[in-house]
Amino acid sequence: MKSETFLELGGPVSGSCNLSLYSINEQLVKDGRIRLIGPDVHECSGESSFGQIVIVAGKKLTDEDYLDLQRSVYTGEQIEGYMMKSTTGHIWSRISRDAAAKGFDFKFLGTALVNIIKLKMPSVASAEIVFVTSSKKDIEKLNQIKMKVSEIYQQIKEKKWKQRGVDIYQCAFHGNCSSCKDKPICDEVNRISSARKKVV
Repeated sequence: MKSETFLELGGPVSGSCNLSLYSINEQLVKDGRIRLIGPDVHECSGESSFGQIVIVAGKKLTDEDYLDLQRSVYTGEQIEGYMMKSTTGHIWSRISRDAAAKGFDFKFLGTALVNIIKLKMPSVASAEIVFVTSSKKDIEKLNQIKMKVSEIYQQIKEKKWKQRGVDIYQCAFHGNCSSCKDKPICDEVNRISSARKKVV
């Protein structure tokens, strides 16, 4: 609830950007590093623009892992005092008054996020986070970069789902099976299709 909120990050008016990147070059990413561009939680008041950039590396990371990474960064329910609403590329979250009183800051949030990602994705050898709270203008610049990244992500997603026999543009949930009541039907169709390919 808003009355229990100490700080709202990345709301529709303030602006937000959620960006994830990966590399197989582990030297490019310093594991556990948390960087903040702009004021920290207790230096903000009420609402703030918010950018979250997650960068991971691992020699064995694949395009499939990158798709998993997109889902792993939405961790609001797993961090006490941190609530999150998100759509692809955007992030809108709230830090509770109780969490703020206990010292919640971006270093804590970033460290928790790194730990969650590495727990969910064993192929990630190193992860670092950049938070941006400096200004809406900076978020808009980030969103220009995000548009290019989103094109690459969409190509990867389309390719991977085609390999599974799914056209994400015809799928009502665009390949987000966890939200779809028809998942058992798709699973059965894919099972039959796979069996048929083996016979042919």
